[in-house]
This record gives sequence, C-alpha cells and structure tokens, in this order.
Amino acid sequence: TDIDLPDLTNVESKKWAYFGRLTAQKGIFYIMKDVAINKEKYQANPLIVAGEGDLDPMVMRGYFYDKTFDYRGLLDKNELQEMLSEVTFCIFPSVYEPYGLALNEAMRMGKICIVSHRESGMLEQIEEGHNGFVLNFEAKSAIEFIEYLCENVTDEQLKEIASNAVEDALGTEDHFTLLREVLF
Repeated sequence: TDIDLPDLTNVESKKWAYFGRLTAQKGIFYIMKDVAINKEKYQANPLIVAGEGDLDPMVMRGYFYDKTFDYRGLLDKNELQEMLSEVTFCIFPSVYEPYGLALNEAMRMGKICIVSHRESGMLEQIEEGHNGFVLNFEAKSAIEFIEYLCENVTDEQLKEIASNAVEDALGTEDHFTLLREVLF
C-alpha cells in the first residue's frame, strides 16, 4: 500500500538541510570546501545535517567548534520529519547516485531540492526550476545559491516549486515497482 508522507512545505523558514550518509560519495567534501570559503555565511544560516558515516568528525567539528552546521545525527522517521518541517531547501551534492531515495522523500514532503549536476538518477528526478534545482557544487557555492534563491525567488514561486515536487515524486508503490524492475 502507498504510505502518505506529510506535506511539510515551509517556504518561510529559509533553512536548509542535508540528510543521508556522510560519505565522500555523497559530495560532503564540496560542502566542507564551501564552508571554508564562506564560514560567516554558514554561521549565519547553518546547514542542518542528519545522518552518519565516515565523515562524522568533520561535520561534528563544524557543529561544536565553528557553528557552521546544526548536526542532528542519525534520526528515526519521526525525528526526520520533524527536522524537515523546519526547512525549505534540501541539498544533495552527490558525486554518484543511481537513484535518489532521500531526494524523493524530500520532494514528497514539499522540500525544494538542489541536486548535483553530475550524471545520476537524481537528474532524472529534477526538472530545473519546475520541481527543484541543479547546481555544480564543485564550481558554485551552495550557501550563496540558497541566498540567491531567497533574494530572487518569491515565496509564491517557491510554493509552486514545492507543490510540483510533491506531485512529481514517486509514491511508495512506485518505489517497490521500480526496485523490482531493477533488482529482479
């Protein structure tokens, strides 16, 4: 059966988050580089991070010492939904991602998602400006892109993008169908 995820569309907060594994494959190094260049901007609007992995120590340093991250650790489903209710944007800077399950979950909850420009399944899920955005995290600053969106895109436009994301995200039954096709 299809499980309905809550629509947590919230374009007023302008907060942003990353949730998923904290590994090199997920592009966390691009965010660390951006933090080093734009430390004050990250301190003014810390990236909320949920997950765990090999790069936990780097994220924890940003949380405890530099105050550039709001590190939440590994969250259960209810805690993740609570965290996502606080944010407008979710970023996914993955180097490689065959299919963005976390991306799909964020879209289903009305989050405006920003994905890596690298060839992946995520590019198939995002239509630039319609249901999210594509960013070259290697060449452009994530925090500056968030600032640009907040300054240049109206709340009504953000709500429309979030609504499109909810409509375009796959349902749970669609996930199982897709997984069966890929795995069997």
